[in-house]
Amino acid sequence: MNTILYVLVSIAGTGLVLSVIVHAASLAGIPTPLGEKSWILHIGIFVVWFPAVLVRQPLTREFKQKDLWRAALRGCPAWMRRFVWVRASTR
Repeated sequence: MNTILYVLVSIAGTGLVLSVIVHAASLAGIPTPLGEKSWILHIGIFVVWFPAVLVRQPLTREFKQKDLWRAALRGCPAWMRRFVWVRASTR
């Protein structure tokens, strides 16, 4: 299970870096490194999103709805918990 999670984290990190590069290139008005294939990044989110939902379910099974994110992020670094908390409180 850990091996699969590391692979998914690597895919997500690669997608994030590619997304930043494509967005920066677009804003700078230069051709993007992926060219016409940049739209694949939109589909790539589902490669990591579906497994993330499946991994979250056992982590949050015995918690109430209001504590869902606290339970899901309990093994994550402090900066990640703060980011999710700030993001959720701005909605």
